[in-house]
Amino acid sequence: MAGIRHPPYAVEEDEAMTEAGSETVSTQEAVSTQEAVSTQPAGPASTAGRVPSARRDFGLLWAGQSISLLGDQFMVLALPLLAVGVLGVSAGMAALLPFALFVPFLLLGLPAGAVVDRLRRRSTMVGCDAVQAAVFAAVAALAWLDVLTFGLLMALVFVAGCATVFFQVAYTSYLPALFFDQRDLHRGNSRLFLSESLARVGGPVLAGWAIALVGVTWAVAGNSATFVVSIIALLAIRHREPAPAASPRERGWLLRDIRDGLRFVYRHPQIEPVITCGAVYVAFLSMVEASLVLYCKDVIGLGAAGIGVVIGAAAAGYPVGNLLS
Repeated sequence: MAGIRHPPYAVEEDEAMTEAGSETVSTQEAVSTQEAVSTQPAGPASTAGRVPSARRDFGLLWAGQSISLLGDQFMVLALPLLAVGVLGVSAGMAALLPFALFVPFLLLGLPAGAVVDRLRRRSTMVGCDAVQAAVFAAVAALAWLDVLTFGLLMALVFVAGCATVFFQVAYTSYLPALFFDQRDLHRGNSRLFLSESLARVGGPVLAGWAIALVGVTWAVAGNSATFVVSIIALLAIRHREPAPAASPRERGWLLRDIRDGLRFVYRHPQIEPVITCGAVYVAFLSMVEASLVLYCKDVIGLGAAGIGVVIGAAAAGYPVGNLLS
């Protein structure tokens, strides 16, 4: 909802999609950062002094994103149920909502990588979280006022998806700025992925109970609140990135950067298969999940709590795979 950080329907896979535009950016940044560190005489004392601060900042990042990821999973249930139950659209139309979240990754994934390369990562993430908090607060308010239409809902979800793209690009390249040690970086990534996988299991279950207790509109409002928590956590991070190096924006710079990113990705023996498989997987998984929610509701006759258990159980393999890997 970090997502929607990922669209709410496929958190981890969306990172693979946005890597197509940001892999070159994050790789170059990590290399340049390591080179800068190696050329500066930093003794063991200075490195050791930085570790507690880096771990504190990572703890804030981890906590904020874990809460936001949990809120993202509320949307797996809430958006289809809102479209069918409140707006009265057909199940087929409701299944298009995840597609509105996914399309921005196809349209903006590569340009976002080139643009974010010229921005501070943390500021970009705060701005994207603010956009998503406003979008879902608007969805909830319009639903309460009974003026929300399906076309307007699709448009707002699309805007949230655009913000998600830029957040993901900045998010995936921000952790190397906190940790220089490869072991700490690997440990941090593992914890973030574990949070994502646990959220995919526990989030729908909690969402089902919440929707059953307070209604689907309040669940959407709750997701907006998780973005506010994420913003607070990001603002509390003490680490400050240096200003991006000023680079001339000559004519055609965006297309050139996109071309360089594509060339890097599709010539890489490991990244290219991940990107290709991730694109196909995410495109269909998001619509399958929305269809499963409506199938449980209309065909099996489950309530919101029962639907949450089914969706959570379907994702039980994610944390198991994360722990085993």
